[in-house]
Amino acid sequence: MSLKHSGKAHHSPEECRRAIKFHEHALKDSQVQGDHEGQAIALCRLGLLHQWLKHYDQALVYQDQSLKLFRELGDHYNEACCLYNLGNVHGYLEKYDDAITLFERSLDLFRTLSIDSRKEEISVLQSLGAAHHRLGHFKTGCKVAVQSVTLSQSLDLSAEKYPIPKWSKAIVRFCQKGMVQLMLCIVVGILGFPLFLIFFIALILWRKVANLWKPSTSSQNTDIL
Repeated sequence: MSLKHSGKAHHSPEECRRAIKFHEHALKDSQVQGDHEGQAIALCRLGLLHQWLKHYDQALVYQDQSLKLFRELGDHYNEACCLYNLGNVHGYLEKYDDAITLFERSLDLFRTLSIDSRKEEISVLQSLGAAHHRLGHFKTGCKVAVQSVTLSQSLDLSAEKYPIPKWSKAIVRFCQKGMVQLMLCIVVGILGFPLFLIFFIALILWRKVANLWKPSTSSQNTDIL
């Protein structure tokens, strides 16, 4: 999700560079003609292309300029899209607090629109949940993920279109086969979670103990040398 007129995806760096030149020309033409909407669209597309090429500083500049123009035009849909795009770039830069703020602003704006923007909201919720998980906010991240899946269900999307990992989709497909399969998954989940938690804690403790032995080992090696 980026813009309703975002055009085709560019799958290679060379295609991206050609597209950048095209949209740079489009931006200049729009500026000469005083076409603010054309400028906003060109800036947003340039931001997305530079993001794809991992030119994150340039992507931020273009998306920010696009955001201001869409805001001036009163185009709240594309304003929300630009906020989402900016959040993604901050996520790539590992500035997750900033990303969360931008995703929340995008989500709030989508929810005020008179059009059905549930698909866009699902994308924002997915990115918002991932950012919370990156910061270790697992409880909040899970709540956001549940909201995303609930919205997906309201759109009657198949499991393949759910904003969840592939292994989770396989579990969803299994649960959808019938009540027996669903109950089996619930039982396994209830029994399996404590075991996973115990394993996770044991792994952390083992790493801490292993780290305690590292200094003494290195000092012994130094003495031998």
